[in-house]
Amino acid sequence: MNNFHQVPMILFQTFRLRRTVRVRTPATGVDTAVRARELRPARCTTIERDGRLSRTPVYVVGIYSGHDKLGEAAGPDLEHTKTAAAINALKSWYLYSPGEVGVPSDTFAEDAAPWKPTYVDIGEIVV
Repeated sequence: MNNFHQVPMILFQTFRLRRTVRVRTPATGVDTAVRARELRPARCTTIERDGRLSRTPVYVVGIYSGHDKLGEAAGPDLEHTKTAAAINALKSWYLYSPGEVGVPSDTFAEDAAPWKPTYVDIGEIVV
């Protein structure tokens, strides 16, 4: 008997992943994620600012853990830009999917190609 009618409807609809990730306190979320991985504490840094005294200033803010940039955002208001950078850091942290990466032990099989190193960390951001 065909059980096709029992398949969840989510498979047939467009799934908006961005709308499912809602964070109330993004800075706390970034701190929690960094502490869970035992990395350096996250810090928010203004990368660039232009037109502070003009009608339309632009701030570029980055969230860093050590030398690693976790997220970045640009906007006209510094506080909103910091929040957007923290949200982008959380999205890139939790919505990251590592790519198919070969390992050196793959060369032990017969008829295996010689080892070819890849990037340290290739992957894609699911957005």
